[in-house]
Amino acid sequence: MSEPQAKSRRNLKRPRGLLGSRKNGDPEPSAKKPRPSDPEADLDPETIKVQDWNDLKELYENALDAFYGENPGSALPLVRGVLHECARLVSVHKDPTTIYSPLDRLEDTKTTEFASSLYTIYASAWYLMYHFARTDSSVLAEDDPEEPVAYLISALTACEDGQKALGTRKQDRAWDLELIWGRSLIGAAQSQTGSDDDGGDEAPSPDSKISQLAGPDVPTILRKGVDRIFYAVSHRPSEFKSLDEDETKTQNERYARTMLFTAQDVLALAENLDQESGSSTSQFDETFFKFAQELFSRVLEVSDTPEVIRAQGTLGEAQVLLAMGAAIAERLEGNETETGGETMKNNAINLLKTAITKFESVREQNKHCQIGEESEPLFLEALVTLANLLPEGEEQDTMYERYRAEGGVLDGYEEETEDDVE
Repeated sequence: MSEPQAKSRRNLKRPRGLLGSRKNGDPEPSAKKPRPSDPEADLDPETIKVQDWNDLKELYENALDAFYGENPGSALPLVRGVLHECARLVSVHKDPTTIYSPLDRLEDTKTTEFASSLYTIYASAWYLMYHFARTDSSVLAEDDPEEPVAYLISALTACEDGQKALGTRKQDRAWDLELIWGRSLIGAAQSQTGSDDDGGDEAPSPDSKISQLAGPDVPTILRKGVDRIFYAVSHRPSEFKSLDEDETKTQNERYARTMLFTAQDVLALAENLDQESGSSTSQFDETFFKFAQELFSRVLEVSDTPEVIRAQGTLGEAQVLLAMGAAIAERLEGNETETGGETMKNNAINLLKTAITKFESVREQNKHCQIGEESEPLFLEALVTLANLLPEGEEQDTMYERYRAEGGVLDGYEEETEDDVE
């Protein structure tokens, strides 16, 4: 899909302590010591710590601006900077979260930041590294791990550290931490199924680090991930009072895209799990497909969402319905007389009819967009799958004719027509 253009980027600041490259092997600085000529020389250590934290947040925002812009790869050096600064703050300060969330804060004092905020940024940066490793490992440095799962382990570890920071202050779960935690778990599930492009075909042993952090098997990990994401969805603020209109729009667009990408990953996992179990059971488990369907619907609920992203959300809903209908149809082949077979067939027919309606909606939304090229083969699949399920008669004939009119090819149709002419 086309990338929405990023807004004008904030003025980049070189974060304190940011080294040129981990490849140089330079040690982590022990602390920030301003030079006498530095304007910061007169600042007290507490003020410097707060500025360090604010600089990290600004660097992270710039990384996200780049990642969601026209050239996502340009975010990589910024993401590296975020990781370096997070590591520096953790190494320099016994508990860096006290910089913005003091342990002795009065109960009636309202805070605008969760105690887990630093670790949410840390985990998010590791997740972005996972994305780069998964999609194009050639961008990695020589000493970077090539396996995407290595970055997920770091992300999940940061999530656990964030939860500890919340627990120390007896604070509730933080929605933004839950969101990146859930996404990291879904990535872990992909790494165990082989649906991840760089994942292996074999699941790691129960004693492996990823299993310890995520869970023993794909269904368990996927459920845990989706549970955390749904918590985040239900607790995300509807308004960000500290942000202006443009910043709020940017946050909403990022969130919509996050829901879209996450839903696509969940759908891929659902299809993978169904394929593994489809040959061994005649019963269809719609649980994980429903998870994906709910996430796609959330894309459409976000305000200020660009039309192309909304269309992708509608397309995703159609894909889920098609996948469910096709999975049921596959189980019905040769087994129509089984108990419940007629009910399953009617369910599949209804799912496919709704999918076709969704595909038609995508057409209307994107008559001039590239998304139509992506949806057309799926639209044809929905038409012919539905036609095959319908009972013989006028409705089935009409559906086959529509399939042909849309460019579909029916085996033997031309031969039958020639015979009729003779």
